[in-house]
Amino acid sequence: MSRQTPSERLLARLKAMGVPVEDDATIERTYAGYWMRARGAWVWSSGVRAVVTGSIYTVTDLVRRPRLCAVLSPDAPEWSVHPYDERDPQKASDTYLVEAERA
Repeated sequence: MSRQTPSERLLARLKAMGVPVEDDATIERTYAGYWMRARGAWVWSSGVRAVVTGSIYTVTDLVRRPRLCAVLSPDAPEWSVHPYDERDPQKASDTYLVEAERA
């Protein structure tokens, strides 16, 4: 069996967290420039059907993090993924998914 790519590992982690990820989902780079990223533009996104998922963090950076969280936007059906931070004030929301701690 071949080793999973970082994109495949990230999509599997998101799916395990409960983020709606299609079975045939792929990750696409957005090629956002410096100024776009500084204003919060996503550097990758996934999903073209009902729900879009993306992040300002690179796939490699997210895969290396021990825990992730995903926040559902109140304005559109999109999930923003970022490293988990216990101090995040949004974590009390029901639209905030946190990855379980890995052993």
